[in-house]
Amino acid sequence: MSLRTNILQIILAIVLLTGCAPGALNESPEPKGDGEFIHGEAVVEKVEIMFLESFPLQVHVTAVGYLPDPCTDIEEVFIERQGTHFEVLITTLREADVMCIQVIEEFEQIIPLDVYELPAGDYTVAVNGIEAEFTFLQDNSLP
Repeated sequence: MSLRTNILQIILAIVLLTGCAPGALNESPEPKGDGEFIHGEAVVEKVEIMFLESFPLQVHVTAVGYLPDPCTDIEEVFIERQGTHFEVLITTLREADVMCIQVIEEFEQIIPLDVYELPAGDYTVAVNGIEAEFTFLQDNSLP
């Protein structure tokens, strides 16, 4: 073989190996690694409101979505209320150096809201950007 053929084979091998290296796959720009773990946000596709049969009423939010692979888990659920709006954030956690099949993993997360003693009115809930609404026809407190 000629020197030129050898150089082309070496360049081709480098290109192919670089394409198979960890991290060569396109990942979402949102996750941030801290050296050992990758933190991100779950992708939520649907939010449903459930009222439990009790008084005062109890409200649970069901978030349905997916994680990027079976190695990613839900890390924490943060809930913040400002007036009549609930903001919910579902974060994820994944070990950084673990090889994992690239198949999305569906999830369903039930999130109880603190609605005791809220006045009658319309309320909104946003879970990772997906919104739903509910209404209290009367104050949600014991007389």
